[in-house]
Amino acid sequence: MVISVKNLGVIRSVEVNTSKPLIVMCGPNSTGKTYFSYLLYTVFSGNPLINPDSTLVDKVINNGKFTITLDTIN
Repeated sequence: MVISVKNLGVIRSVEVNTSKPLIVMCGPNSTGKTYFSYLLYTVFSGNPLINPDSTLVDKVINNGKFTITLDTIN
C-alpha cells in the first residue's frame, strides 16, 4: 500500500510504499519525520484516534489509498 500525505503540519508532500519490509526516513531536523512516523504508527496499530465509524478500511481495500482529515480523527 502506498500512503501519500500532503499539507500535514510541516509536511508538504510525502509518499511511502508500506509494503516494503523496511522504511528509512532521513532529512534535516524539523521536516516532519517523527510526525509522519507517529501517523504511520497510529494508522497501523488500530489506535482509537481513528474514528471506527469512518470508511478508512473500505477506502484502503477498494482504492489502495486513504485520506485522513480532521473529520476522520476524533
